[in-house]
Amino acid sequence: MGSHWISFDSDLVLHILYGRQMIAGGILESDPLLLGITEPPILQEWLFEIVVAWIESLIGLQGLVLVFAILLGSLLAGVFRRMRQQGVCLWVALVFLFVVILTLRVHLIIRPHLISWAAIFLLAAILHDWNVGKRSFLSTLLSGVIIMLFWANLHGGFLIGLVLTSLFVVDNCLNVSTRRGLEKFLQALFLFSAFGLITFLNPWGWHLHEHLASFLTSNLIIESTPDFFAPSWDNATLQILILVALAVIVPMLGSVRRISVGDWLLFIGLLYAAATSVRNIPFFGLLMLPIAAVQLQQIIMKSSRPLPRLILESSQRLEHDQGNNNGIGWPIMVVGIMVGLFLTGVIRVGLTSINVPAGALQWINAQPSLNQQPVFADSLFAGFVLFGTPTERVYLHSLTANYPHYLVEDYLRVARGENGWEEIVAKFNWAIVKTDRAHARTFSKSFCWRLVYSDSQATVFERVCGLNR
Repeated sequence: MGSHWISFDSDLVLHILYGRQMIAGGILESDPLLLGITEPPILQEWLFEIVVAWIESLIGLQGLVLVFAILLGSLLAGVFRRMRQQGVCLWVALVFLFVVILTLRVHLIIRPHLISWAAIFLLAAILHDWNVGKRSFLSTLLSGVIIMLFWANLHGGFLIGLVLTSLFVVDNCLNVSTRRGLEKFLQALFLFSAFGLITFLNPWGWHLHEHLASFLTSNLIIESTPDFFAPSWDNATLQILILVALAVIVPMLGSVRRISVGDWLLFIGLLYAAATSVRNIPFFGLLMLPIAAVQLQQIIMKSSRPLPRLILESSQRLEHDQGNNNGIGWPIMVVGIMVGLFLTGVIRVGLTSINVPAGALQWINAQPSLNQQPVFADSLFAGFVLFGTPTERVYLHSLTANYPHYLVEDYLRVARGENGWEEIVAKFNWAIVKTDRAHARTFSKSFCWRLVYSDSQATVFERVCGLNR
């Protein structure tokens, strides 16, 4: 799946390009990839971009696939181990882990949100252990601060970590009638405050939070970004959400007296978030399925029916057969083989997804007159054009959080062919757009643009009047 992971869209290569610029010259004072943008960009994933650019410079794109495969495998191993530590039997843990994998598959591409998956799982586990008395307050504070500090500089999803912590504040607020309850509430409040304050340690301070708030409240950007669309029956995301919701709610309803108010609030909030945006389904699975697995285990243990007994007995038999071996040999061998295959070149990873306009990129590279000129590109193609050709600047790209909202409005005006669209693209002599889509129809109807290349994916137009030289 390596080539799919890195070229499903051009976000990853854009992160690499920004990272290269920051490795060379530090935090950017102006946007090096977009034409005509004077204000400095607020790169909410700046540290991620530096890391992926560094890895790519050392071992190429296949190195990124290798690193994130290990990250994803470690996360799944952590989820499985967490369930086992809480007493979930082997078969139940495996079934629920499989459902977790289904939720992650909804958005399984190499982007910084994978960091948020790992961070939210770690933070939830730490806070839960503190809340039930298995972890000290000081250890929780130190661990949480470190997680939030890195998270705030790796991905804007750190906001969900603050929301998660606030639920523990609410949960403990309901138990302040006792001295211990009051102490826990004040500790939860302190944790929330400390976690929130540490997120201001980033290159832009509070402007990062302002930037994220502006992005997340922009209907124009949200409605034009597929990641934020609601689950659909057509792409099976709605079916996955229904399956996961049932896998969570049934055990929780069967153990309603043992579920904390915080867990119910978490369930309601995450279910709403997942129902309104596909990208939130993995968060729902990672946080709620381990909780539901524990509740189901308790129901099974209290049941005297044949099937629950069979599940427990077969799990115990399999665990006994494994003996006391921690099973570290198999993972080491698998990872070793994988590393060897990557380093020897047996597995080759490249930008070969059906979303990559490979033919158009090859054609552009063969045109001396086009090389290094700014290009008006389809937002899905722009990153690949910048990464795979000498082109240095485009109108906009798929990292919509990086530029002013008016660019999106003008980009859509060109797609609709509205009055004044020619002025919007006046700085460009070339355009590469998706074949048989709105932008292609707009350019093909103009006398000032002529088609110079076309295939099933991309069409390239050249300006023939009012050239900018």
